[in-house]
Amino acid sequence: MAFDAFMKFTTSGTSASLDIEGETKDATATGCLEISEFSFGVENTLNITSKSGGAGAGKAEFKEFNVTKQTDSASPKLVLCCCLGGHYETVDLYLRKTGTTGTFTNLEEDSYLAYQFKMVAVKSIEWAGSSGDDVPTENVVFEYGSIKMMYKPQDDVGNLLAPIPAMWSVVKNAQTQDVR
Repeated sequence: MAFDAFMKFTTSGTSASLDIEGETKDATATGCLEISEFSFGVENTLNITSKSGGAGAGKAEFKEFNVTKQTDSASPKLVLCCCLGGHYETVDLYLRKTGTTGTFTNLEEDSYLAYQFKMVAVKSIEWAGSSGDDVPTENVVFEYGSIKMMYKPQDDVGNLLAPIPAMWSVVKNAQTQDVR
């Protein structure tokens, strides 16, 4: 099933952290960027030995947060933030299933999957396009200090149930969103 993806930025209050608002026309996602693709991940180096009978875990390694979107009014500010070395207090990524029945009223409540990144910096930004495209696309790469994931399962009729959370601070190497 297809989904809609939206990003929302909260500034850190520094001069290098510019206000970013997207151009979405979605009434519940005012000020958000529309995202066409994203990727990130985590891996843990394991050491499975027969002596211990288990897997010895190392420190989790968090992958960069990559976003593909159309070039829009947020693009110049993302470039400047990258050049200035600024960061954002939080960046939220909301996923909402398309084609579901009912009316969307609140982006946070209507999202079946949400990620919140804290202490987020723009690492790089690249553009691509061809003459047949409506607008160029861009790939933005972010680094982050912590991540929180909230997944809401659905019941048999499509109602969202209580969220299942997970969080980790890359900075603290602990199960928290604290980055300071």
